[in-house]
Amino acid sequence: MDGLKNLRVVLTGTRRVDELTALVEKLGGVALHRPLQATAPADAEALFEMIRNLCDMPFDWFLFTTGYGLEQLLTAARESHLEQTFTARLQSAKLAVRGYKAARVLQRMACRPTLRDENGTAASLLEPLLRSGISGKRIAVQLPGHAMADVTEPLRQAGASVYEYLPYQHDVDSTDTIERLLNEVIERQVDAVAFTVARQVEILFEYASEVGAEQALRSAFETVIAAAVGHVTADALRRFGVQNVVAPEEQRMGAMMIALARAADARKTTRGGSLDAT
Repeated sequence: MDGLKNLRVVLTGTRRVDELTALVEKLGGVALHRPLQATAPADAEALFEMIRNLCDMPFDWFLFTTGYGLEQLLTAARESHLEQTFTARLQSAKLAVRGYKAARVLQRMACRPTLRDENGTAASLLEPLLRSGISGKRIAVQLPGHAMADVTEPLRQAGASVYEYLPYQHDVDSTDTIERLLNEVIERQVDAVAFTVARQVEILFEYASEVGAEQALRSAFETVIAAAVGHVTADALRRFGVQNVVAPEEQRMGAMMIALARAADARKTTRGGSLDAT
């Protein structure tokens, strides 16, 4: 397997960039960093208010969607001397957890999840939550940097009181970076783009739509490989019309790069040694 030999692979995230760059280079590729979104934690006062509410209110369920968000809450609990109280609240309540990172943080806290996601999505927790009988229940939902109306609204419609917490949010990093990446993809100056969260996909396509280049971008991804770290990100790409998406079964960044290398190999073989169809 040639792996990513001589291929230009764009990294669109801001976390674990050095690690991913090293992996791309180990596989023979050239990593290009084009951060599409910046992760901005809530300010200290807002986090302290969140953790006080989570400790004081009698929640029946806690729904955690990301390890990073849970870590932010845990840090706020520690700094406000409420870590033991917060841990005790989680140990006495029912926990619905999306993602292995959040589950790993809870394991470190000696908290056992009641429900785990089936496919890396918070939506997969919805049906078992609804079946459990949540009418009149209080549910605290840690948001993954953005609103999740597809999850929170059905819970409310089922009679639950839903309290949403946003310990961080995803902001657009730089319009210049988005424009640069858009042009690189459309002009086939890169061979693959690795997306690590759905918001990165949305930012790129929303900008393309604003400048009248959405169809050109969609067409470019017939040649340029679109890789996604998990089901949520892959679904975002498909929602914008990208049909050929590389996404590993094991939803981890390293697994995404291995899957990308295999897809590139398969495409080179099909096209007689060239990744570029043009």
